[in-house]
Amino acid sequence: MPVPRRPSLSAILALVVSGFVLFGDPPQLADSASPPPTATASASPGAAFDGFGASGAWWARDTGRLPDATRARIADLLFSRSGLRLSMYRYNIGGGGQIASRARYAPGYLRPDGTYNWSADAYGRDMLQRAASLGVPQLVAFANAAPPAFTTNGRGCAGSLRPDRVAQYASYLAHVVSHLSASGTRFSLESPMNEPDSAFSTCTQEGMIVPVSLRAPLVSAVQAALSRHGSSAGVLADESGTAGRLLSETTGWLSGVGGTAQPNALAYHAYDDPDDARLQSIQGLAADAGRPAYMSEVCCMVRGQFRRGFHPRMRGALWMAHAIWRNLALGGATSFAVLWAPAGQPSSIAAGVGIAVAFGLRVGSIRLGWRTGALAPDTPEPPPSR
Repeated sequence: MPVPRRPSLSAILALVVSGFVLFGDPPQLADSASPPPTATASASPGAAFDGFGASGAWWARDTGRLPDATRARIADLLFSRSGLRLSMYRYNIGGGGQIASRARYAPGYLRPDGTYNWSADAYGRDMLQRAASLGVPQLVAFANAAPPAFTTNGRGCAGSLRPDRVAQYASYLAHVVSHLSASGTRFSLESPMNEPDSAFSTCTQEGMIVPVSLRAPLVSAVQAALSRHGSSAGVLADESGTAGRLLSETTGWLSGVGGTAQPNALAYHAYDDPDDARLQSIQGLAADAGRPAYMSEVCCMVRGQFRRGFHPRMRGALWMAHAIWRNLALGGATSFAVLWAPAGQPSSIAAGVGIAVAFGLRVGSIRLGWRTGALAPDTPEPPPSR
């Protein structure tokens, strides 16, 4: 994989120091007779980081309807040197299957007749291309579900990947990665499954079960398909919903700990808010497998729970800073995807006024959704309804 651009040192220090100050052990107070503390800097290199980033599901398809200047401003805030300068962007390859929520629908490229519609997902591709043009070095393609022809129920949710369609699904992903890479958005990694223990049976988003027994065959099939298409992209797996789930299931699929798959990197989501011991086990697993570990998704800690909501103070931001420090320092993660969506639906798509790049849709005094984004709205809160 190409060597990615490193995030700015000041940004890392700000995140780590804020987390340490809030959550670290309180310092011992020194009396006047104590010698002043000293610190030394080692010339040896420390841990390497592959990137700090965020996902383009599903907000990029909403901001795609905004004026070009507004979309450019959003991209600058996320990816440029004058903004957050994120060094990783995760593009969602949709399956195009039926789900209950249009807000989280991901257009697919594969038509029912087996041909490809390369004009699909124009809004999603727009933000991907902006990230690439601003020099984001690590572009990751990920999928939540296969096209409906490859799932057990013919939908984009509440089903499983068909065992007899693993090769076809792998070919689909490789074809999309190869085509988009040829357009200038070269991917370094492809992730073929997302929280594979969940079918997402409520159908509020795409999702499918990938049984443990299919994960090694799927990883191998995607690697082979990428090679056939001449892609240099590696494979990221398995995006378990929690660190604990990754630890408990890798013996069934991962080489080095009992399985046969050899992904280029491991990935987990931190929705169990893993404790120190669990994070240290992640670091040990990565060492045993000889693979880097990516913390690839987390979101929205509100009053001690991962849920919708908005806290007007710094509690959520300080929790996030602490989570970054813990996953990197204790879990040995070499990448941290700050949020599954750093931006959300704009408050006024028609007028494009006030890029409310936050988690949520506001209509009058109604607020829906995830309001803890990396970018905050520049419009004031509406007054409470009476």
